[in-house]
Amino acid sequence: MSLAADRFAQGARPAARIGREVGYASETAVIAAFKRVTGQTPRQYRRASEAPPV
Repeated sequence: MSLAADRFAQGARPAARIGREVGYASETAVIAAFKRVTGQTPRQYRRASEAPPV
């Protein structure tokens, strides 16, 4: 999941593509697994990664 997290933080590639790259069969599966592990959806994770440091 850390590989998926890195890829989500890097840019705007679709979740389905990232999911396939890290071994998931569907967008739904990677999003559910990501949220279960990180507590955030990929979109929330991306937005938090983009936020400027305070």
